[in-house]
Amino acid sequence: MDYFFGFGEVNATTLAIFGGTLLFGLSAGLEVALVARQCRSIPGFWTKSWLAFGALGGAYLGGWLLLHGFIGVRVWMW
Repeated sequence: MDYFFGFGEVNATTLAIFGGTLLFGLSAGLEVALVARQCRSIPGFWTKSWLAFGALGGAYLGGWLLLHGFIGVRVWMW
């Protein structure tokens, strides 16, 4: 095995890593937008709080990963 899972070239593994990290970033932003849009129609204080906590936590993690270059990782470029 000359290389570790073929990370130096474009293949199914590297495309899955790229697509998965990009999809996580997009879905974190979409989650915040959907929770904010539907906030008035969600019944119960604890349900709203739980959904807002999850959405903001995902957005925080997505923002942190974006700042450090882990959203849309193109491992074949390393």
